[in-house]
Amino acid sequence: MGRGLHERSAAVRPSEQNDALLRRLFNEFGDPAMLAEVFAEDAEWHEPGSGPISGRYRGRDAVISLFQAVLRRSDGTFRVVQIDDVLVSDRHGCALVLVEAHN
Repeated sequence: MGRGLHERSAAVRPSEQNDALLRRLFNEFGDPAMLAEVFAEDAEWHEPGSGPISGRYRGRDAVISLFQAVLRRSDGTFRVVQIDDVLVSDRHGCALVLVEAHN
C-alpha cells in the first residue's frame, strides 16, 4: 500500500504517517470519504490469494472499488475484528488484521 499515500507534514516521518494511515484505514473501513482522503491517485493495493477479488489494484478508484466489492460480497457484514500488527517503511505498508464476514 505504501506507494501513493498522500504526502504529510515533514515533522512526522513517512513511516509514522503510513502506520497512522493503515490503522485509520482498518479502523474506519468502509467509509468512502476516508478512502478518498487516505489514498493518492497512484495508490496500489495487493489483495493476496487466488479468490475472485485477489490481485493488484492500481489507482485510487480501483482500490476503492475493491473495498466496495468486499462490503457488497459480504452483504455489509464485513468488519475488522482486530489489528494485530502494522509493518511500515517510508514507502510501503502492510497490516496483519483479523476480519470476519458472513453471507
